[in-house]
Amino acid sequence: MKKKVTPECIEQLKKGVFLAELKETTKPCSVKQTGPYSIEITLTQGLNRQIRRMCKTLGYQVVRLKRTRIMNILLDGLKVGEYRELTEEERKELYRLAGN
Repeated sequence: MKKKVTPECIEQLKKGVFLAELKETTKPCSVKQTGPYSIEITLTQGLNRQIRRMCKTLGYQVVRLKRTRIMNILLDGLKVGEYRELTEEERKELYRLAGN
């Protein structure tokens, strides 16, 4: 973020933010402040450019964004464009979470 994150910003992100361009309010999410200018967000939905749009609505500009996982799949160590095979445990948990 380009400006300091306030407790009000964190609370609003947690509750959900109305995104006028999508005519939709985001679902509640988990937000943790990790520094004066940084936060960690765990989403339960994935709207297009959701984090950037939520922050912009609240007057913040996202400077750096890093995805660390998708559902139960950790992305640690993967470079841009790289992929890896899922472990058997990851695959089973992914199917369980997806309702299969």
